[in-house]
Amino acid sequence: PRVAAKGAPEAIADLCHLEPEQAADLRQRVQALAAQGLRVLAVAEGRGTQPAAEAAHDYDFSLLGLVAFEDPVRASVPPAVALARSAGIAVAMITGDHASTALAIAAQAGIDTRSGALTGEQLHAMDDAALVRAVREVRVFARVTPQDKLRLVQALHANGDIVAMTGDG
Repeated sequence: PRVAAKGAPEAIADLCHLEPEQAADLRQRVQALAAQGLRVLAVAEGRGTQPAAEAAHDYDFSLLGLVAFEDPVRASVPPAVALARSAGIAVAMITGDHASTALAIAAQAGIDTRSGALTGEQLHAMDDAALVRAVREVRVFARVTPQDKLRLVQALHANGDIVAMTGDG
């Protein structure tokens, strides 16, 4: 049977068991696209010997390529962010996107990017005290999970911040 997979490029690269040089080339291409503010997905095709494998890694996946698309910031967002900042509200962005995509979109929206982006992987390596310190400066959080979002809110609360969240949907 043939199956398809799409998702974060690093997850699909792992699924395809890419050689180190292939994975490095993929990361470079993803970085170039993400730095333009594009959302990037990888697509792969898999083949297996059994009709329904128990795990995705039971299929022999081959990378087909990348899909990059623009999801532009709504025109109303930069003025809204500017208004919030002028009222003394620190605006942060928490997203599942690639860090470079997140930084490019945050800059378009008027969100402070001077401290870069903190990724879910980096967040996992931090203890709670380090995270509390980091959220005092960082305003862009990328490749985060729902559990990471909860930790971020808790860290902001630990600094005495009042937190409100909204989605883009």
